[in-house]
Amino acid sequence: MKIRESNYELMRIVSMIFIIIYHSISYGGLLGHTFNTSMQALLHLIRFIVVVHVDSFVLVSGYFQSKSKFKFSKLLKLVLQGLFYVLVLNFILYKFGYITDVSKFTLLIDILPSSLGQYWFIATYIILYLLSDYINKIIDRLSRIEFKNLLILLFVLLSIIPFVTGHKLFSNSGFTLYNFIFLYLFGSYLRKYPLKESYHFKRFTKTGYFSLMLFGFFAMAFASFSLYIIARNSTSWESVDWLMTRVNEVRLGYATPYVIIQSICYFEMFGLLKFKSKIVNYLSSCTFGIYLFHEHQYIRPILYVLVGVDKGMYDAGLYVFKDILIATVIIFIVGVIIESIRKLIFKLLSKTLVIKYISGFLRKFITSFSFNINW
Repeated sequence: MKIRESNYELMRIVSMIFIIIYHSISYGGLLGHTFNTSMQALLHLIRFIVVVHVDSFVLVSGYFQSKSKFKFSKLLKLVLQGLFYVLVLNFILYKFGYITDVSKFTLLIDILPSSLGQYWFIATYIILYLLSDYINKIIDRLSRIEFKNLLILLFVLLSIIPFVTGHKLFSNSGFTLYNFIFLYLFGSYLRKYPLKESYHFKRFTKTGYFSLMLFGFFAMAFASFSLYIIARNSTSWESVDWLMTRVNEVRLGYATPYVIIQSICYFEMFGLLKFKSKIVNYLSSCTFGIYLFHEHQYIRPILYVLVGVDKGMYDAGLYVFKDILIATVIIFIVGVIIESIRKLIFKLLSKTLVIKYISGFLRKFITSFSFNINW
């Protein structure tokens, strides 16, 4: 069997590691558990470096899905994968006494498809996927200059204006469907018109282009961090305070101009890699499961205590980063194991009539609304 290229699969793995690090710092209580300002600043810097994780997943979706057709089987796989984690984790946590303040009725409601709303990313991604065929039709009809102008317009409307005004004129934190559509379009543009072969970038060697993207990645991260420091400490002029307050309100949003550019640089670096690896491809296929595992609404409050991150106040010391590293490795490995078990279960079920029955039922349910979708 032919092995697919592994460059963007590796990016998915790195992005998932970034997500775990980001969540360990944010949800693990590290920022609230240290009074050392230097340590807090360093933790914020790490968050600004790894914040590309969400945007990179959407960019790569646009890169590949723009050349593919909507498939009901893929939609079904996403829904069933999400429901598996909700159902199984709810059951395990309830049996072991970790869920005590939730009624059985609530747990029952949690296994319905609507419960996937607890995962903001999957809920938004499913809607994006449902719209993908129609977005692709628009892409096919656009000339290069029209496509470029559309991206510039969306960048100004969805990124620059919300950033400068602090969402006062138009709100876009990055957790929105229209931000996903913008990133999807950008990913498809990068596939249709490779950046490396465009404008002045084509003059660069592969090494030179990689170095430029690496510089851009860290430059944007440090620019975001610098703005954060300025915004936090600006108390001089009223006009500066107003601007910095606006900046501070959106500093960690996925739609800020710095994060968008940083994510593109990050995406382009992996695009230069050329290699194939079964191991990388398999681990990449588990990343979505890792997300569903560690972002489960009842797992999150106890996970970071169990892995040793959320354990009270920290003094200054490098052992903070040791705890983050250990927690990241544990969550990633446990997530891979759980997802591997899920894959095995689904593989066995696929040989029975269970999946076929569910697929047939959902197919009839959706087509009853007369949607014109290719199955």
